[in-house]
Amino acid sequence: MIYKLASHNVTQIFKRKMQNSKLKTGFTLLETLVAISIMMVAISSAFGLAPEGLVGARFAKNQTVATYLAQEGLEIVHNMRDNAMFFAPNTSDPLNWLINIKQCINNNCTVNPIEEKLEVCTGTCPSLKSIQTVDGGKAYGNGTLFTTDSSVQDTIFTRSVRVKQVFNKSIDRDDTEATITVTVGWREGRVNKKTEISENLFDWYTFTK
Repeated sequence: MIYKLASHNVTQIFKRKMQNSKLKTGFTLLETLVAISIMMVAISSAFGLAPEGLVGARFAKNQTVATYLAQEGLEIVHNMRDNAMFFAPNTSDPLNWLINIKQCINNNCTVNPIEEKLEVCTGTCPSLKSIQTVDGGKAYGNGTLFTTDSSVQDTIFTRSVRVKQVFNKSIDRDDTEATITVTVGWREGRVNKKTEISENLFDWYTFTK
């Protein structure tokens, strides 16, 4: 009888240990599943943010290029104004200081940075082209060279220069000051973007006005 009771107790203890072992194993599995779920959510969020980061980086790059192109266009107009004053002065012509850019008064013009020329756009201004320079860089612009060079490539940018005369009320003249506006546009996905800078230029050379 004693043997049977002892055997029965041993059996009960063994069953309890097996049950406890199963409960512990089941709880550990549940923890593992929860941990995996949390990790999957974290990974999914990271992958979801990656494309947004790439889009932001691309926009920042395009914005930087557009700003440089706009600034370059403004500097070219500066040079053209100064060249007219220094190398071809004509005090008898009140607009001589704008002689190289007056075709762009109230018109959009493209910029040829290599030859320093502005050409009136017929309708929408064409996209900028890029060519390889001798130092391995890129030059952006429009004009003959940007269509015949062997390294020419299309770009996503367009650039236009527009000139507007400013009326000076103090002396009742509109030939002493002009507003130069350079606009660079491009398409970012489905959205049209643009960078625009403006500056006023003055005729500081013709003292007879």
